[in-house]
Amino acid sequence: MSRPPAHDARGTSDGARDAQRLVPRGASGRPAWERLPLVLAAALVAFVGVQGWRVREAATPGGITDAAGEAAGDGAARHAAPPDDVSRDAALRAARAMAARARLRADSAGTYIGAMLRGDGLVVRWPDDGRAVTVWVQPRTTVRDWYPADVAVARDAFDAWARVVPLRFVFTNDSAAAVRVRWTDRLTHEEQVGQNRLTYRPDGVVMGAEVTLAVHDPRGRTLAPEVLRLIALHEVGHAIGLAHSADGRDVMAARTDGRGRGLTPADVATARLLYALPVGRIDGQ
Repeated sequence: MSRPPAHDARGTSDGARDAQRLVPRGASGRPAWERLPLVLAAALVAFVGVQGWRVREAATPGGITDAAGEAAGDGAARHAAPPDDVSRDAALRAARAMAARARLRADSAGTYIGAMLRGDGLVVRWPDDGRAVTVWVQPRTTVRDWYPADVAVARDAFDAWARVVPLRFVFTNDSAAAVRVRWTDRLTHEEQVGQNRLTYRPDGVVMGAEVTLAVHDPRGRTLAPEVLRLIALHEVGHAIGLAHSADGRDVMAARTDGRGRGLTPADVATARLLYALPVGRIDGQ
């Protein structure tokens, strides 16, 4: 689960590998058989293959360059910031990066944020400017074995992360929301059961996310409600800017045995630290 040529260096592809067995009908109204037993240690369920399709926006931060100017060949010169402004911007970036590195040294223990920033060193997250992030969850589908209660499972994942980071998610019936969650029968990539396409500006500010949740694993076996809950938590974690954890116990691990209960202390600490850091590169570039 995790960034592409549009796969980012953090991207992986994983999936689900278990059989079904009969269990009594659950309160969710699902049929009287569990999808994917959760106890076989050797059979791992992998959440996503593609977190991040983390797609960079073409526009530069602050709108310094416009498309028409570039087409004419002299747009960059007309819209270039004065030298003093450039120096101030560089100094501000350097100061923010220094503060970010100090915060990382002080608070990174017990998190997996170091692995997240090991590649390009770019802090990618939503702006914590007080504005709500709108979320649309596909309210109905003809996908076999999908149930209306699955909408609540997806929404609960957003609520869980909202209790951790300073983001306010507002659910809407408008499919043009900033974050869109869609259902699919299965994902064709081997062992992939969830997918996230994150769009962000070059300065790391997230602009939107597309989340796809599968109802079946690639072999056609229906995912248990407990597994679907973990997949939703994982994908929403990517949607707020988190990458993978190397610890299989964490919700943000690329692979899971399906026995997780929810967000771990490391998931919570990493998300909180991510949102305590300023967006941008920690090297000040």
